[in-house]
Amino acid sequence: MARSVSRLERARREGTHAAQREHLRLDTPMDRQVDVFGIIERAGIWLMFQPLPRLFGAYKREDAAAGIIINSNHPVSLQRSTAAHEYGHHVLQHKESIDLEESITGPPGQLSEQEAAAQMFAADFLMPLQLVNHMLRRVGLPIHPPQLTPSDVYKLSLYLGASYAATITQLVALKKIGPAVGGWLRRQRPIAIKETLGGKRPTEARADVWIVEEPDAGRELTPYVNDEVHVLLGETPSSGYVWRLETPSADAQSGNDGASNLLLVRDDFELTDSSQEKVYGSTGLHRLVFKVIGPGPCKLRIAKSRPWQSNMSPTSVFEAYVKAVERPTGTADRGLSVHQKELLSAA
Repeated sequence: MARSVSRLERARREGTHAAQREHLRLDTPMDRQVDVFGIIERAGIWLMFQPLPRLFGAYKREDAAAGIIINSNHPVSLQRSTAAHEYGHHVLQHKESIDLEESITGPPGQLSEQEAAAQMFAADFLMPLQLVNHMLRRVGLPIHPPQLTPSDVYKLSLYLGASYAATITQLVALKKIGPAVGGWLRRQRPIAIKETLGGKRPTEARADVWIVEEPDAGRELTPYVNDEVHVLLGETPSSGYVWRLETPSADAQSGNDGASNLLLVRDDFELTDSSQEKVYGSTGLHRLVFKVIGPGPCKLRIAKSRPWQSNMSPTSVFEAYVKAVERPTGTADRGLSVHQKELLSAA
């Protein structure tokens, strides 16, 4: 006898199938973050960011016009998750929705049919299986990880462009991790994870911390303005060979001064074992911390050499590419998206 499907489960399936159809319609590339803000703008939906004391976001359709409002006080990753949820309401042809935290991050079983469908749409739209598999490989993890630490999930969430909580929910839905592991991961606070990864709390609590290590050489990072990029490279100072920053440079075709995008704010040597004392021959990590201070592409080049042997070629060179992304509202923290402001100005 066939198992009956509840109305809530049908709503969740509706959201998943709608997200899959939308990706097919848009021919979405599955090797980079889904451009949810750009997709909303190209759909002709007004996109507004404003402080909302209790709300995460809202959607309203009135005749042929539609609009989305997002809480401007939230980190960009959470704004992206909220935007995908509100876009789900639009694609699913809902008339309106006012969304509190539980609609965006709450357990699906406790939601109305409309909100459950929009939540499943958001998860599968921002984090489809193909993209999750691609990003797991990019961060050096197998597509069926035997275990995931909070730092693993946080790092994966950065590359997916989703919030930490939403990433956990989707990993459980895709059966990458079990519900019990998902529950434990949800209890870990992102700010504490960032503090552990960065060695100290970020200057701005909403800023993300991107960790880049030697296996990440050649990788492209997509931080937002005010995020931090931490480069960690193995070093034995007593050998005389140390890592030194060469001036960040712009992408050859960008015409941008790459040095203006990143500001070096820390340059430290850290012992691999923090319980040890710094003695001759100590091995550790050279940490260079950059704050993203402007949008645009640039290349980081860090060379390992003996500073007094200026005529000798470096023994090692580390390069990474940073494509700093402007927040949707540009330099302002609220209002219409930059693109829609430009459209109004030109009208």
